[in-house]
Amino acid sequence: MGINQENAERHDAIAAEAEAKHEAIAAEAEAKHEAVAEEAKNEAIAAEAEQVAIAAEAEAHRVEDVANVSNMEEQLKAWSTQLDDLVASYLKTEAAPHDAYRIRIDALRSLHGAVQTKLNEFKSPPASGDPWGIFHATVSDDLATLESGLKDLSH
Repeated sequence: MGINQENAERHDAIAAEAEAKHEAIAAEAEAKHEAVAEEAKNEAIAAEAEQVAIAAEAEAHRVEDVANVSNMEEQLKAWSTQLDDLVASYLKTEAAPHDAYRIRIDALRSLHGAVQTKLNEFKSPPASGDPWGIFHATVSDDLATLESGLKDLSH
Protein backbone atom coordinates (compact mmCIF):
# COMPACT_ATOMS: atom_id res chain seq x y z
CA MET A 1 0.00 0.00 0.00
CA GLY A 2 1.34 3.35 -0.97
CA ILE A 3 1.42 6.64 0.84
CA ASN A 4 -1.21 8.06 -1.45
CA GLN A 5 -3.55 5.23 -0.73
CA GLU A 6 -2.93 5.57 3.04
CA ASN A 7 -3.59 9.31 2.81
CA ALA A 8 -6.74 8.69 0.82
CA GLU A 9 -7.99 6.14 3.38
CA ARG A 10 -7.11 8.46 6.27
CA HIS A 11 -8.84 11.30 4.44
CA ASP A 12 -11.93 9.14 3.92
CA ALA A 13 -11.90 8.11 7.61
CA ILE A 14 -11.55 11.73 8.74
CA ALA A 15 -14.33 12.79 6.34
CA ALA A 16 -16.58 10.00 7.61
CA GLU A 17 -15.81 10.98 11.22
CA ALA A 18 -16.52 14.66 10.43
CA GLU A 19 -19.75 13.70 8.70
CA ALA A 20 -20.81 11.61 11.73
CA LYS A 21 -20.00 14.49 14.11
CA HIS A 22 -21.88 16.91 11.87
CA GLU A 23 -24.92 14.64 11.83
CA ALA A 24 -24.77 14.22 15.63
CA ILE A 25 -24.51 18.01 16.12
CA ALA A 26 -27.39 18.58 13.66
CA ALA A 27 -29.53 15.96 15.42
CA GLU A 28 -28.76 17.53 18.81
CA ALA A 29 -29.60 21.00 17.46
CA GLU A 30 -32.85 19.69 15.97
CA ALA A 31 -33.77 18.03 19.29
CA LYS A 32 -33.05 21.28 21.18
CA HIS A 33 -35.09 23.23 18.64
CA GLU A 34 -38.02 20.83 19.03
CA ALA A 35 -37.74 21.06 22.83
CA VAL A 36 -37.74 24.87 22.73
CA ALA A 37 -40.67 24.85 20.30
CA GLU A 38 -42.58 22.44 22.56
CA GLU A 39 -41.82 24.61 25.61
CA ALA A 40 -43.03 27.71 23.76
CA LYS A 41 -46.19 25.87 22.73
CA ASN A 42 -46.79 24.75 26.34
CA GLU A 43 -46.22 28.30 27.61
CA ALA A 44 -48.70 29.63 25.05
CA ILE A 45 -51.26 27.02 26.12
CA ALA A 46 -50.67 27.89 29.79
CA ALA A 47 -51.02 31.62 29.06
CA GLU A 48 -54.26 31.00 27.18
CA ALA A 49 -55.56 28.84 30.04
CA GLU A 50 -54.65 31.61 32.49
CA GLN A 51 -56.54 34.16 30.37
CA VAL A 52 -59.57 31.85 30.30
CA ALA A 53 -59.36 31.46 34.09
CA ILE A 54 -59.10 35.23 34.56
CA ALA A 55 -62.09 35.78 32.29
CA ALA A 56 -64.08 33.14 34.17
CA GLU A 57 -63.18 34.73 37.51
CA ALA A 58 -64.18 38.16 36.20
CA GLU A 59 -67.51 36.75 35.03
CA ALA A 60 -68.06 35.09 38.41
CA HIS A 61 -67.40 38.43 40.12
CA ARG A 62 -69.80 40.17 37.73
CA VAL A 63 -72.53 37.61 38.47
CA GLU A 64 -71.86 37.98 42.20
CA ASP A 65 -72.02 41.77 41.87
CA VAL A 66 -75.40 41.52 40.11
CA ALA A 67 -76.69 39.29 42.91
CA ASN A 68 -75.34 41.68 45.56
CA VAL A 69 -76.99 44.66 43.85
CA SER A 70 -80.26 42.76 43.59
CA ASN A 71 -80.11 41.83 47.28
CA MET A 72 -79.35 45.41 48.24
CA GLU A 73 -82.22 46.70 46.09
CA GLU A 74 -84.60 44.27 47.80
CA GLN A 75 -83.33 45.32 51.23
CA LEU A 76 -83.69 49.02 50.40
CA LYS A 77 -87.27 48.43 49.17
CA ALA A 78 -88.11 46.58 52.38
CA TRP A 79 -86.62 49.37 54.48
CA SER A 80 -88.50 51.98 52.45
CA THR A 81 -91.74 50.15 53.21
CA GLN A 82 -90.76 49.93 56.85
CA LEU A 83 -90.05 53.68 56.93
CA ASP A 84 -93.41 54.36 55.28
CA ASP A 85 -95.11 52.24 57.98
CA LEU A 86 -93.26 54.13 60.72
CA VAL A 87 -94.33 57.49 59.25
CA ALA A 88 -97.96 56.28 58.98
CA SER A 89 -97.90 55.11 62.59
CA TYR A 90 -96.35 58.37 63.67
CA LEU A 91 -98.95 60.44 61.82
CA LYS A 92 -101.74 58.53 63.56
CA THR A 93 -100.37 59.66 66.92
CA GLU A 94 -100.69 63.32 65.91
CA ALA A 95 -97.36 64.10 67.57
CA ALA A 96 -95.56 67.39 67.13
CA PRO A 97 -93.64 67.80 63.83
CA HIS A 98 -90.34 68.32 65.68
CA ASP A 99 -90.77 65.27 67.86
CA ALA A 100 -87.50 63.34 68.35
CA TYR A 101 -89.06 60.17 66.94
CA ARG A 102 -90.10 61.96 63.73
CA ILE A 103 -86.64 63.56 63.44
CA ARG A 104 -85.06 60.09 63.64
CA ILE A 105 -87.44 58.78 60.98
CA ASP A 106 -86.59 61.71 58.71
CA ALA A 107 -82.86 61.15 59.28
CA LEU A 108 -83.23 57.48 58.34
CA ARG A 109 -85.31 58.41 55.27
CA SER A 110 -82.51 60.81 54.23
CA LEU A 111 -79.86 58.14 54.80
CA HIS A 112 -81.96 55.65 52.84
CA GLY A 113 -82.13 58.12 49.95
CA ALA A 114 -78.35 58.64 50.03
CA VAL A 115 -77.70 54.89 49.91
CA GLN A 116 -80.22 54.49 47.08
CA THR A 117 -78.46 57.27 45.15
CA LYS A 118 -75.08 55.59 45.65
CA LEU A 119 -76.54 52.29 44.49
CA ASN A 120 -77.97 53.93 41.37
CA GLU A 121 -74.58 55.49 40.64
CA PHE A 122 -72.92 52.10 41.11
CA LYS A 123 -75.26 50.53 38.58
CA SER A 124 -73.91 52.94 35.93
CA PRO A 125 -71.22 51.63 33.55
CA PRO A 126 -68.83 49.41 35.52
CA ALA A 127 -65.48 50.62 36.78
CA SER A 128 -62.30 48.62 36.65
CA GLY A 129 -60.93 46.65 39.57
CA ASP A 130 -63.33 45.36 42.20
CA PRO A 131 -66.31 47.69 41.77
CA TRP A 132 -68.59 45.87 44.23
CA GLY A 133 -65.93 45.79 46.93
CA ILE A 134 -65.19 49.48 46.50
CA PHE A 135 -68.89 50.40 46.41
CA HIS A 136 -69.81 48.22 49.37
CA ALA A 137 -66.99 49.72 51.43
CA THR A 138 -68.41 53.21 50.79
CA VAL A 139 -71.94 52.32 51.92
CA SER A 140 -71.42 49.59 54.55
CA ASP A 141 -71.46 52.05 57.47
CA ASP A 142 -74.59 53.73 56.07
CA LEU A 143 -76.30 50.36 55.69
CA ALA A 144 -75.43 49.34 59.24
CA THR A 145 -76.70 52.69 60.58
CA LEU A 146 -79.89 52.41 58.58
CA GLU A 147 -80.51 48.85 59.72
CA SER A 148 -79.86 49.54 63.41
CA GLY A 149 -81.91 52.75 63.29
CA LEU A 150 -84.88 50.92 61.83
CA LYS A 151 -84.59 48.19 64.46
CA ASP A 152 -84.53 50.82 67.22
CA LEU A 153 -87.56 52.65 65.87
CA SER A 154 -89.52 49.45 65.24
CA HIS A 155 -89.32 48.29 68.86
